[in-house]
Amino acid sequence: AGSTASLGAPLRDFLDDLTDQQRTARTTATSIAGTLGDDTMHVQLTRQADTTTTDVLRYIRAAAPRLDPAQHAEVLATTAAKLDQMKTATARHMTEVTEGQRLKTSCPWCAGEQLMVRSIGTEQNPEVVIRCESGVCEPTPDDCGAWHHGLPCWPLHEWDWLAGMINWASR
Repeated sequence: AGSTASLGAPLRDFLDDLTDQQRTARTTATSIAGTLGDDTMHVQLTRQADTTTTDVLRYIRAAAPRLDPAQHAEVLATTAAKLDQMKTATARHMTEVTEGQRLKTSCPWCAGEQLMVRSIGTEQNPEVVIRCESGVCEPTPDDCGAWHHGLPCWPLHEWDWLAGMINWASR
């Protein structure tokens, strides 16, 4: 939580839970891969740190139906329970980190105090991002690969990295 101290309690708590959820998703996927004998995915999950949480969740969604309820009841029950916990935690925190909430910190690139939580995308496929709305922010492509309406934004999977950048910039 040290890297997220300047983000405010609700967002810091959300990021802590998100980190736990990423760990839980990876552990769950590793268990499924081991149970199904998916050696390639098992190696990827246990040895490659760059496997994204989105990829891990896609694997769980694709692989879980291959689990036989008669043979793999325990893995199925554990997977269902863990995914339900993740869903509940996300829903709880999404009610605390609200659309339009401004982070109580300056943007590391433009020093503006316009870092806002926004929901972008479609109603069927929304994505929560932190977007700098100063109007003058110009991070490099290495620092920001996502833009929305001409404004730089950082999707959920980059929030921990963004928190580190905010703390580094505030030194």
